[in-house]
Amino acid sequence: MTYRLFLDDERDPPAGEWEVVRSLETAQALVQARGLPSFISFDHDLGADEAGKPLPTGADFARWLGDFVMDNGLSLDGFEWYVHSQNPIGAANINGYLLGLVEHLGR
Repeated sequence: MTYRLFLDDERDPPAGEWEVVRSLETAQALVQARGLPSFISFDHDLGADEAGKPLPTGADFARWLGDFVMDNGLSLDGFEWYVHSQNPIGAANINGYLLGLVEHLGR
């Protein structure tokens, strides 16, 4: 865990060193290539396709990340996250899922 990931389809990260990804697929590819980051800043809503259909969300990435961690026997020791989404329900879903994952893995 040596990098920080910023997932958002529009906004730029705060100052500092970030790997910026704009979609679920790009985030998945980065984690598969580099491993689990030490920190993730999540947006929930990641835009829509040309027909207006919502694209996969930050919550979808959080769930994928949980599967990746469990499937690969990884630890979340030292892993941190922040949800910067302006969608309060989506933010609560991401936080709730990740808190449950950390609790589950700590058992």
